[in-house]
Amino acid sequence: MANTKSGTEIIARAMQKAGVEGLEDRHPAATLLLWFNDWQRELRIKLANLGIQGLTVPSTQANLPTTAPTASEKFLEVDLPDNAVGIYGADVLEDSEWKPLLPGSFAMRRDYQQSGANRPTHWLTETLPLEAAAPSAPAVGKLMLFPLSTRGLPYRIWHLKAWANITDAA
Repeated sequence: MANTKSGTEIIARAMQKAGVEGLEDRHPAATLLLWFNDWQRELRIKLANLGIQGLTVPSTQANLPTTAPTASEKFLEVDLPDNAVGIYGADVLEDSEWKPLLPGSFAMRRDYQQSGANRPTHWLTETLPLEAAAPSAPAVGKLMLFPLSTRGLPYRIWHLKAWANITDAA
């Protein structure tokens, strides 16, 4: 999502609304901009959690793996999309129709393996993305999809992308 206002414009508009234009600033512009980005980030997550449309985006379509991560498991494992801060759904394409997967419960993860479906029906976050020692190589988060399917069906993950901070650059 492209930001259309610079940090300078946002701060100037906020000061105008507050009626403090031309007064000695109580907080430096850099601090105000930091707070603005924090508030934007929190607001987007809260709105996405409430189910507000238009904030989540689908991942690029890919095919599911055809084997479990280990021989004894009964689920598929897929990477979370890059830059995702929240997962809000997953879909599998079967017979030219997108089928939504239901969010799963960790406590019930073994119950899903016997669903009788020939495609995944539930998703569950396995691991969250982690910052790595080298910023260029963060650890990727993983989703578990139940039950195991060897059909390699196309899938998409609906997610909220990380907020791109607004800076002073226009």
